[in-house]
Amino acid sequence: MSIFDSLYTGWSGINAFSSDIQILSNNIVNVNTPGFKASQGQFEDLIYQNMVGASPVTGGQVGVGTRLVGVAGVFTQGGLRSSGIPTDLAINGDGFFIVRNTEADETDSLFYTRGGQFTMDGDGYLVTPDGFRLQGRLADEEGVITLGRDDIQMDELESPPIVSSMVTIAANLDPDVEIEVFDVEDPFATSNYSTEIEVYDSQGNAHTLYVFFNKMDVEDDNDWQVRILAKSDEIAVPDEGEYTDLTSDELFTDDERLLSFNTHGIVDDLPVFTTDALAIGWNGIGEVEVGSILFDLGTIDSADGMTQYGEEGWVLRTKDQDGRSAGVLTDFNIDQTGTIHGTFSNGEYRAVAQVLLANFANESALTRLGSNLYESTAASGDPMEDVPGAASFGSTHQAFLETSNVDIGVEFIRLITSQRGFQVSSKIIQTMDQLLGEVVNLKR
Repeated sequence: MSIFDSLYTGWSGINAFSSDIQILSNNIVNVNTPGFKASQGQFEDLIYQNMVGASPVTGGQVGVGTRLVGVAGVFTQGGLRSSGIPTDLAINGDGFFIVRNTEADETDSLFYTRGGQFTMDGDGYLVTPDGFRLQGRLADEEGVITLGRDDIQMDELESPPIVSSMVTIAANLDPDVEIEVFDVEDPFATSNYSTEIEVYDSQGNAHTLYVFFNKMDVEDDNDWQVRILAKSDEIAVPDEGEYTDLTSDELFTDDERLLSFNTHGIVDDLPVFTTDALAIGWNGIGEVEVGSILFDLGTIDSADGMTQYGEEGWVLRTKDQDGRSAGVLTDFNIDQTGTIHGTFSNGEYRAVAQVLLANFANESALTRLGSNLYESTAASGDPMEDVPGAASFGSTHQAFLETSNVDIGVEFIRLITSQRGFQVSSKIIQTMDQLLGEVVNLKR
């Protein structure tokens, strides 16, 4: 081994420590990058040379330096901090968000990230700062998550209308009232109690139904007549006048409209307004489906609907119906399983999508592309996709970001060590240069 080999040994140290300083510097400057994972240099000693006349017992190998052989990713969990931005997402546990570059070929379009700084672009897609679209599973109109993978788009989500088919009313009728003779031309003045409810046709157009209760002028004063009216201009085949009686004498007799109570004020008999009898042909914008509405006023021998107690006046407990207008998405939230629940302007609340995560057998072998993106390699293995919370996958947290896992204290200690190593390596070269100078001076 010659004196010149020591020069190369010092030079290998300068190269190695220079690379390590570059790695450490990159870690330090990304301490505030959401989801950033630190890197760590992997070094090895170089081939050894056997000294001439080395002892067979103790050996006589001399090393010739070091080199950087790899840069490993440190994928420990970073902390979670609140951002207050509803489109931000953090992963607590294993996995990567899957994003797609819409401008790349289909085979090379998928990338992976721990940075959850998503925003909504002009078309309503959840995207990274570079415009890559977040991937997930979409839901159908019933809120059922389907299989497969697709771009998650929020802007064009709608809630379709539902035609009303059931109206539920629960209220108390005070029996201490005067007898009124009902007149369809003046229903409010000639009824004891009334209520109204908005129902919907097949296009989501709203229509108002009016329900009237009249105490019967009979010996049994526990009987009430029930009538249901609608505005005549909303009915396909209207009666003359302002209102159309949907429970008119042509369809029902007095007995069929009868709501009866027992001596305890509990329902004894109910009017059965069947779906056939209440087939309402609405006037809509364009052709609409004929709505068949069933009225639920309670259960016989039960106080779950209408009652006749000695409470003063009309006491409404429940009034509801099962239809709705069309709606658009007004808000959303994302739970720990990555399921995105949408709130619509018509009151519907349902799942609209679910975020997908990817995991790898060897995540350290992923290729870093910058912009918080990773790309799979042969060494990393093919991505395994599943939803947050599944086996080997972490959970998602809305309005949080994962912080960098860089430990500033540790990085500075390593930086000082590498800096000193660089200085010592350069000192080796300087020392060898001085020794060579002594050799050159021997000829004088």
